[in-house]
Amino acid sequence: MKTILAFFVAFVLTGSATCHAYLIAPFPGLDQAIGKAHTIAIIRIDQEVDDDPINGICRMKCMIYQCLKGDLKPDTWVTLRLMNCRSGGFVSPFQRWSTHLVFLSKEGDSYQNFNFEGSHLGLSPLGNEKMPEGKTLRDKIRTLMDRAIAHREQQAKREADFLKKVRE
Repeated sequence: MKTILAFFVAFVLTGSATCHAYLIAPFPGLDQAIGKAHTIAIIRIDQEVDDDPINGICRMKCMIYQCLKGDLKPDTWVTLRLMNCRSGGFVSPFQRWSTHLVFLSKEGDSYQNFNFEGSHLGLSPLGNEKMPEGKTLRDKIRTLMDRAIAHREQQAKREADFLKKVRE
């Protein structure tokens, strides 16, 4: 009995030392996300610098395609602190060469996405070399979301068609 109790105590202590959670708020709405963000940018993930599993934050070297709001310059590289804020996923969305729209806060010289769903949104990897169409920032973001939806639908159809071929 003492062995079981000792094992249980050791398990709880080591588990609590390595298992951490962070709260992710629901998406506040596009207007609020725009207002809260210091910077909104279209980025490409180029390299993972390091990660902090305790806080769920990865530092990533990113290329700036476009800066829709803020002071980041296009065609430059910056290290961003990015937290996976997608619901229901343990696999990092920050794969090398993936493209995202990010809503960032700024502390000193450091940028980090917010801890709400939608603070990073996967985009199509194509067509981000020029500013998205739209008169307002909201319109530009909606244009990006329309492109992302169309891209994902095309990818899903291709994958489903391939799986049907494999099944035959």
